[in-house]
Amino acid sequence: MLIVMLTAAFINFVGDLVFVGRAGAAGAAMATVLSQYAALAMFLQFLRCRPLKDEGNESSSRGILHQKFRTRDFFREAKCKRTVKEVAKFFVPVTTTAIGRVSGYIAMSHVVSSAFGTIDMAAQQIVLSFFLCFIPMCDSLNLTAQSFVPGIHEYKKDLKLRAEVMKETTKNFMKAGSYFGLAISALVATLPAVINCFTRDAAVITSVTSTLPYLWIFCLFAGVVCSGEGLLLGTKDLNFLKNSFSVFFFVIPFCMLRIKKAILVEGQRHIKLAAVWRIFAVYQVFRSCLWMFRLRVLSQKDYAKANEDA
Repeated sequence: MLIVMLTAAFINFVGDLVFVGRAGAAGAAMATVLSQYAALAMFLQFLRCRPLKDEGNESSSRGILHQKFRTRDFFREAKCKRTVKEVAKFFVPVTTTAIGRVSGYIAMSHVVSSAFGTIDMAAQQIVLSFFLCFIPMCDSLNLTAQSFVPGIHEYKKDLKLRAEVMKETTKNFMKAGSYFGLAISALVATLPAVINCFTRDAAVITSVTSTLPYLWIFCLFAGVVCSGEGLLLGTKDLNFLKNSFSVFFFVIPFCMLRIKKAILVEGQRHIKLAAVWRIFAVYQVFRSCLWMFRLRVLSQKDYAKANEDA
């Protein structure tokens, strides 16, 4: 995995050197696409290759598709109908969750590019760069919870023990999320000192600075949100996530488009970039509260079920 990511990053870098000077933003996009296809090719080769020696029964880090994946399998009917049905149960919730998660970012980009001026558009690129650098740091909590929690949640021999371990695990993940959030928000707090490294335009600096309190709030709760989402995915509470992100899919773009309407239709030109990030900050705080509330409800259900079986 690390080799693939480093190779993709190197190809992207070389592509930027080759294409950006000639084609500008389009060249940067070409370099990114080229690096992603290179990563895809490496992943496929990784799954298809056979080891030089017999690995026996030793566990492998290559995953369940190792030595079983073939390119022609894309065009064949699935051999195991039961497996297809099991995967199909996750398709709608996971797809809805993914779409709901990105809808807000799409709406934000649309509003900034269509309703704000060039100063706020330039500031948005700087703020978004900071955002995309900081937030992925918390994704490890989400992924770790997804791989760690199912083993606890599926334990059936002692329901009371399961409930206690699950409660303690949730507490530890939330604590880790809080630490991550504090660390990232501390980095955001240093941005006013380094903003001159990214632009010398006073108006752009003012616009960027106006968004930092809301970016700080978003990052402060990022660890808790990622931990909570990973825990919910680990407990297979997919319907709750599906319903939540289905609502977010409509609410966040609606709020963003209200800003566009206020600027273009109602003529409220005093609205600036900070208004967009204010919505995102409120959205982040609401998500963190919602995830924690849901995890508390699930914990109470676990204890209630344990008491019934006692």
